[in-house]
Amino acid sequence: MFPEYNEHLSYIASADAKAAYECIVNEAVNSGRFHPRPAPHGYMKNVTFFEGEQRPYAVVPAKKWITFYIRTPKRTHPELTLKDLERIFTEASPAHGHELKTKLFSAADAMKALELMGIEVDETRTDFQSPDDVLSIDRLIEGQVKTVTVNAYERNQVARSKCIAHHGLTCAVCGMTFESVYGPIGAGYIHVHHLVNIASIGREYVVDPVHDLRPVCANCHAMLHTASPPLSIEELKRNLTIRSNGRPTAAA
Repeated sequence: MFPEYNEHLSYIASADAKAAYECIVNEAVNSGRFHPRPAPHGYMKNVTFFEGEQRPYAVVPAKKWITFYIRTPKRTHPELTLKDLERIFTEASPAHGHELKTKLFSAADAMKALELMGIEVDETRTDFQSPDDVLSIDRLIEGQVKTVTVNAYERNQVARSKCIAHHGLTCAVCGMTFESVYGPIGAGYIHVHHLVNIASIGREYVVDPVHDLRPVCANCHAMLHTASPPLSIEELKRNLTIRSNGRPTAAA
């Protein structure tokens, strides 16, 4: 890692923003595609992510958030508009020239940014910790810290947005929406499932957001992936039971 990494972490006051910084920097480095280099940027050096000779992305740490820059959107994301970005993040805006930027407030935001960078991170992960947190686990030991290397397959955040725009936010399996269950904090939240398993393809392919993707809740998404290859939505629907008056009934 670069020498300024710990300096940046100590500068960030918010624990959630620290997790966002750790997530995006560490996952970008671990992908093998990007090489971070700090560069002067006002009060704090930014971290520019180089890919070959290109500099497509950068992050700048602040006290309560991380600013994520898409430096060359016309080259890396020709279909991405500011409105698309605003649907993905709570705060997005134009930056210098043709650049776009958004604030990352948490590791969940950082994972969305990583998807834009073409790096997939498991949405259920909660292990984005500071080095001090990792060292302190000897006070409550349940297991050893280990490094796991996995293949990362590219996801397209714009495709996700277009899938939701067409199919909506209702789970294609069980029919729930997060807003109906959790209220305002669930508004706009849903997982998106690839009908064709990316890992089985093993290469780059063009995603059709309407035909290749479906919105699913987190539980159904996990159940779809209990088999390899994943279950189809129709198969999971046939297995779905809804308890009514204490008796399980097969879902329609």
